[in-house]
Amino acid sequence: MTWSLEKGRLKTTKNMIKQRKLRANRIALGICVYCKTPVTGSTRCLECRKKHSDAYKARRKEREEKGLCTGCGGALPCERCNARRRKSHKKFRDQVHNHYGNQCQCCGESEPKFLSVDHINNDGAAHRREIGSGTRFYTWLINNNFPLGFQLLCFNCNHGKYINGGVCPHKSSHNKGNGE
Repeated sequence: MTWSLEKGRLKTTKNMIKQRKLRANRIALGICVYCKTPVTGSTRCLECRKKHSDAYKARRKEREEKGLCTGCGGALPCERCNARRRKSHKKFRDQVHNHYGNQCQCCGESEPKFLSVDHINNDGAAHRREIGSGTRFYTWLINNNFPLGFQLLCFNCNHGKYINGGVCPHKSSHNKGNGE
């Protein structure tokens, strides 16, 4: 595909339009967009998926070894790719926060920068080792239809719950009678 820059925007060429139509036709016919093998539930056959995945991993590794941005191959630091990642992370975080109530379930804090997702059963460390944290965790929650067992807590309540044996100090019976 050929890209040309025109007035700060990418210009679509005739060849690109032709390629998009060809891809759409193959998807509609239920065949692999690369090798024309019949597929169900995907746009590529297993062999093409593996081949393209391996090529993608090799390209990222080569860029990393050269000290380039692994996303676009540009010079580091790549602000364009970092901005795209930040925007994506914020979108997923906002979606998760909206689902779980946009406020701390203990004290009511609603500043998004203070909120974090808490594992109600205190099994967060094991879960993070299994699936990862940050954007990976948010996408896991979204892809699993926001399962039960999670809540939003502010960092103070979340850490207080950790050091207080699984109960936030706000809700601890120890603090209720002494004016705290």
